[in-house]
Amino acid sequence: MKVLANNFVYLSNIESSILQNLRYASSDNFVGCKINGYNANKVIVKEKAALRLKDVQKYLINKGYTLVIYDAYRPRTAIQHFIKWSQNDDISTKKYYYPTLDKKTLFAKGYISLKSDHCKGYTFDLTIMPLQSSLKKISISERILKNGDKISFLDDGTLDMGTSFDCFHEASHHNSDLISEVAKNNRKILESTMQKFGFSTIASEWWHYTLSDVDDAEDYDFPIE
Repeated sequence: MKVLANNFVYLSNIESSILQNLRYASSDNFVGCKINGYNANKVIVKEKAALRLKDVQKYLINKGYTLVIYDAYRPRTAIQHFIKWSQNDDISTKKYYYPTLDKKTLFAKGYISLKSDHCKGYTFDLTIMPLQSSLKKISISERILKNGDKISFLDDGTLDMGTSFDCFHEASHHNSDLISEVAKNNRKILESTMQKFGFSTIASEWWHYTLSDVDDAEDYDFPIE
């Protein structure tokens, strides 16, 4: 594993017990193919953030859980891939990731960003799962929300948060009332834990967390490999 510049590290060198499942390094994502810049399922982060995630993991293990990382550092090249995808007519992943939206509105509605904090190395898409469980191949089922909307639920063995990772729907908003009480409670477990260790979230994505006390605002564009 190569040495990284600018205080980036491989998370596995800091805390190997955290599960890594980079969705953009596979076809299991809203684009439906591996994303440019994601050449390996290896979580790369700023060292400060990696050390903080290590603290989070230690705390969660004592509670019977483990972290699962879906995305961390994201090359700017990947965002260009997202933009190009948003402009074509392919809607093969619509029913799984944006069932009630036109793909051309995903940037305007804030579900995908033209400038992402992921490029700085301090932002993560993540969830938790019980220690005794294992990540599994995604199984898909239909879920009816409290407003009657139908969404696909992509079960990978992680804790049920009401919607799947990258489900572009209001049900993915942190304080959504469209999901079950069990899912609401699971979100609270994740949110309270991450906040305890200095991570902040955004209202529209239950999986999105950023280390708050950072001093590097630069974006990067080297590949993940």
